[in-house]
Amino acid sequence: MFKCFKNTSKSKKPKSSHGNTLKGVTNLDFQVNPALLSLLSQDQFAGGNLEDPNAHISKFLEISETVKFQDVPEEAVKMRLFPLTLKDDAKEWYQTQPKKVFTSWEIMIERFIDHFFPHSLYFHGRNQIINFMQKEGEDLFDTWERYKCLLKKCPHGFDEFEQVHYFLIGLRSQTRMILDASAGGNMKSKTAKEAVNIIENMASNEYSFKYDKGPSSRRGTLELDTKSASQEQHKLVTNQSIPLTIQLRPMQKIGQ
Repeated sequence: MFKCFKNTSKSKKPKSSHGNTLKGVTNLDFQVNPALLSLLSQDQFAGGNLEDPNAHISKFLEISETVKFQDVPEEAVKMRLFPLTLKDDAKEWYQTQPKKVFTSWEIMIERFIDHFFPHSLYFHGRNQIINFMQKEGEDLFDTWERYKCLLKKCPHGFDEFEQVHYFLIGLRSQTRMILDASAGGNMKSKTAKEAVNIIENMASNEYSFKYDKGPSSRRGTLELDTKSASQEQHKLVTNQSIPLTIQLRPMQKIGQ
């Protein structure tokens, strides 16, 4: 399964999903034992042009999430240990930051990624999202997971509407037809949040059915879904007394 680290976009205010402020936390000088220090020092980030800050953070989290200190918040542990994984230019960057700038783990990693994410990777990542295409024979679940991985790997700056838009236009016609039927006519008539919920539900149901029934049922599932979608589209037309005229409106951004 895909494993990606989610970046915070430069265009958005950093948010904490766990209330990650360290206000009131004073126990930041806890001692790190030699074994943990050695582990953190094995694969340090130097800040070179060929290094990926996302990959470095992912590796760091695999270690830090297994470490517990008594009476020390998880956020404080991460912020105490992360600088120990830096060296050379990256270490110098950290040491030259204002002392009070890192008030949360979210802010720390945002500033880290903003500084060290190479421009070449940034534009490459954005292009992968904009030009995303569903592969032949790829089901909705795998397609959606692969797309979400691209979103998480790059601080792209796209809003919710743009993220859903690029995904939908990259789908094969057969998949779009199924999603449109699930949306009651057309996915473009939904808000970005509604569209994501439909995609998530369809992908989850497909995944559950596929692994409950086994690999041999995959083709039959797709054919059944496509047939059901066609029937639903036909029903939408014939059940109305006038020709179907679906009113299309741009997908609204979440929160509007």
